[in-house]
Amino acid sequence: MAFKYNYAIVQRIPKSFAQKYPKINVDQANEEQETLVEILRQSAIDILEIDVEERHPTSPFVDDTAVIINNIALMCNPYGNRQGEVSAIRQTLKRQLGMKVAEISIDGAALEGSDVLFTGKEIIVGISPHTNEAGATCVAKTFPEYPVTTVTVHPLESKKAGHTSLKDLVCMAGASVIAVGLSPSAQKTLKEINWKASYNYRIIQLPEDQACNCLYVNGYLVHLAPDLIPSSIGIFENKIDYNRIPISLPHLVEQRVSMTKLCLLVQKTKNTNLKSIMSTLP
Repeated sequence: MAFKYNYAIVQRIPKSFAQKYPKINVDQANEEQETLVEILRQSAIDILEIDVEERHPTSPFVDDTAVIINNIALMCNPYGNRQGEVSAIRQTLKRQLGMKVAEISIDGAALEGSDVLFTGKEIIVGISPHTNEAGATCVAKTFPEYPVTTVTVHPLESKKAGHTSLKDLVCMAGASVIAVGLSPSAQKTLKEINWKASYNYRIIQLPEDQACNCLYVNGYLVHLAPDLIPSSIGIFENKIDYNRIPISLPHLVEQRVSMTKLCLLVQKTKNTNLKSIMSTLP
């Protein structure tokens, strides 16, 4: 069933993360990431934690590394030298969870999981500098049971720290519910979704772009705390009639680090032999 998860993979933020985010306070960022981990645990999700890896500054962005639907994981080909990150996630999925793993099958395909939105009915792939049409084709080949639609990811002016992903513009905020920001970039992408998608969705429009970066897991909507999205919180309160969990990530939000990038959600029949969190790194 869509949006029902029992595992989440996370990787702690290394000191080398400052290479990408020079103003980051790594200790504070890790404390805020732990807040996310605890909320996921409260949502009946078991956490698999990979050790800190200083060789890979962007390793906490685990959502970039795989697209997981119906017990199949398509390993991605993220932008830059990130195959070490993908390898660590591949090992975790295969060795600890026994998942079926598919690989990129087209030369030159670029794909990041943060550019892939599974709606429960279809898959929307954002075409960006980090994800191309060949990458979208690999998604379609791996998950032929779902329609695949491509849309353009328009960069956010506010995303000063780096690349804009599809999930910075739109996220699932419930079953058949899409949250979207009001910036011109987000609205252009939404217009394309409305035009191309195979299904209709209820749209929740939010004044702050960062407000749309949310997680819908096991019947709970995890969204940023009211003080971080003062113009959007009332919309969540009025439009969402299921359980909401506000999360305070002030430092990560200030640094433009997207919450959705920091966990890789997995739906998998539980293995009773999986006793505890352990690293998959050599």
